[in-house]
Amino acid sequence: MNYYTDYWKRYCDFKGRSTRTEFFVPTIINNVVNGLISLVITLTCGLIPSIVYGVIFFVVTFLPTSGLGGRRFNDAGISNWNWFWLLCPIVGWIILIVYICQPSKD
Repeated sequence: MNYYTDYWKRYCDFKGRSTRTEFFVPTIINNVVNGLISLVITLTCGLIPSIVYGVIFFVVTFLPTSGLGGRRFNDAGISNWNWFWLLCPIVGWIILIVYICQPSKD
């Protein structure tokens, strides 16, 4: 649980370092929570409120997730400019996953 609280406490720290575990624990928790809440909202209220919730969730978690990704890149010895791979559908995402899964560099 410390990994998830650190995710929120260090939301604007782009210069530090985060290990693979520190990256993947908050990422998995966010995706599971977001998926479950979206499913419940969709089933009870419909699609439009679920989309609104998704946008709000994205806005709330954008900075902490960006900071966490930046720290992960720093820990793996990779430039933060690699976030631009997100603009290349599928191939760019695969490249980012490979970079994020790299072991820590000393």
